[in-house]
Amino acid sequence: MVPVIFRLARVLDLCDFRVRIALGTDLEEILLPLEPYEARGEEAPTQRLGVVVWKAGWSGIQYPSRYDPEACNLAVFPENLREGESLEPQG
Repeated sequence: MVPVIFRLARVLDLCDFRVRIALGTDLEEILLPLEPYEARGEEAPTQRLGVVVWKAGWSGIQYPSRYDPEACNLAVFPENLREGESLEPQG
């Protein structure tokens, strides 16, 4: 892992329960493992959401960690970065 300083303006924050409610999802669904869906050849609901967010031009998605729901992870779509947004690897 490499630490990164980021400047992002358009991130969907799934760590915010109000955002999950507005999207009609909950923490339980966000934390579902992908493996059962993959074994059936299906996309998980979170994967479908990621595709929609990416296609809509968002810079990224912040989402709860499956291993520590109190922590958040960040998935960035570099191809969607706009002027003023950046990722700067550190170290």
